[in-house]
Amino acid sequence: MSWAFPGHSGHEAIMKFASLPASTAARIISAFGFGFFLSMFTRAVANIIKQPVQADLGLSEEMLSLALGTSFFVAFGLMQLPLGVLLDRYDPRRINAFLFTIAGTGAAIFAGAEDAATLAIGRAFMGVGFAGGMMASLKTYSLWFPVDRLPSLNGVQFAIGVLGAILATKPTAWLLHIYDWREITLIFAGCTFAAAAILAFLPPKHVTNGDGKTLAHQLRELGYIYGSAYFWRITPFAFISLGISQGVGT
Repeated sequence: MSWAFPGHSGHEAIMKFASLPASTAARIISAFGFGFFLSMFTRAVANIIKQPVQADLGLSEEMLSLALGTSFFVAFGLMQLPLGVLLDRYDPRRINAFLFTIAGTGAAIFAGAEDAATLAIGRAFMGVGFAGGMMASLKTYSLWFPVDRLPSLNGVQFAIGVLGAILATKPTAWLLHIYDWREITLIFAGCTFAAAAILAFLPPKHVTNGDGKTLAHQLRELGYIYGSAYFWRITPFAFISLGISQGVGT
């Protein structure tokens, strides 16, 4: 992929990436890091709020699991393919900001739910909205930073995400002594809308000439990947290991 900035040649653009000002780097990392922080929080917080939700709405364990867990992760997973196409075609900053407005809307729906179906709709919206929390960040870092800095940046990003998951445990349990689960979810919705605004305005805009590939071409490339025997040899192992870790962690 080639990058271009207004008034800069390709060589000048590369030099700009290599000498990215610290303030610009901080804007990118803080904006995308905050978004990933919220994404990891919402994955883990279901374990803490499920008991008050169950007591409030009188749901069975099965209905609660479907509403809080299954709906979120199914929507999250289904969004990954179109997300990849979108991140390759458009500025990840704009894509993630839009998705976070969907996540914030889902949190607001969840907060006002009176039955399992509405809870599930809210969590599904959140799954779609937070689907790019990690991948949009990694894509953005690959666009703005030199390759040799990406391992450290990705490590920082994951560390920020872990903090979000930690906040969703004991700290949230303590907050439940002050606020009910609906109020906490509304606060979270407000934070998510704020994250969308931050993503829309804080990081610099990335201008790209693109690689000339059409949407149909990208979809054919996806078909090639899914038709690869090598892909299907490694996918079951990744599916099992990641599935178990997510199941135990959430």
